[in-house]
Amino acid sequence: LSEYAKQFNTVELNTLFYGIPKEEQVAKWRELAIKRPDFVFCPKFPKIISHIKRLNKAAIETDLYLRSIANFEDKLGPCFLQLSDSFSPNQLNELREYLIGLPKDFFVEVRHTGWFKEPAQQQLFEMLAELKVGAVITDTTGRRDVLHMQVTVPKVFIRFVGNGGAFLDISDKNRVDGWVNKLADWLDRGLEEIYFFLHQPNEIDTLVIADYTIERFNKILGSDLPPVRFIPKQTGLF
Repeated sequence: LSEYAKQFNTVELNTLFYGIPKEEQVAKWRELAIKRPDFVFCPKFPKIISHIKRLNKAAIETDLYLRSIANFEDKLGPCFLQLSDSFSPNQLNELREYLIGLPKDFFVEVRHTGWFKEPAQQQLFEMLAELKVGAVITDTTGRRDVLHMQVTVPKVFIRFVGNGGAFLDISDKNRVDGWVNKLADWLDRGLEEIYFFLHQPNEIDTLVIADYTIERFNKILGSDLPPVRFIPKQTGLF
C-alpha cells in the first residue's frame, strides 16, 4: 500500500466487501498512506449489509462499519454501496429508508436491469439527488445500461472496466478519451470532484491504461498527477 500510494491518490477498497475490518487495521492502512497528503480510501460496504441482509435489519453491521472506517480520518473518501443483481426497483422504499440513516459523501451502485427502465430510473435518480447521494457510473462491455451518465451530486464515481489485450490500444484508449471530453464538459457545468477507477482483465494492463489516463487528465483537465513509474526490465542472469 505504501508503494501504491506513491503512484496513485486513491483506491477502490473492495476488500471491505468480505468483512468489516478491525479499527486498528484501518488505522494501519491510514498510516501506510500517510506520506501522500492527497490520498483517500473509498471503502466498499460489506456484503453482510448489501447482499446478505439486503439493507434490512442491518443497523448493527452498519454502525460497526461506520465506526471502523472513521479511523481513516482525513483519508476517508466517498464510500460506495453496491447492491446485488437481484435488488430490484420493488425495494425502492427500503433503499430510501436505509440511505436516509447514513452520513453524506457516499455513492450507490445498482445492477438490477429494472432500475434502468422507466419509471424506476427517474424515481431512483430523483431520490438520490434529493438525498444528496451519488450514483456510481460503470463503463463495462455487455452492460451499457449501467453507463447511465446521471450525476446526482457534484462528484462522480466512475468504474471503468477495460477489455485489455489487443483492445487496450484501440477501444480502451478511445473510451478514456471519450471520458476526458465528457468530464471536461461536466467540470465546466460545476462538477467538483472526480473519482475514476480502472479495472482490466489482466492487472498489468491496468498500469498501462492508468498511465495513458493520467496523461490525458493532465493535458485536457488540468490535473497535476504524476505519471506511472515503471520499473525497467532487468537483463542478464540476475
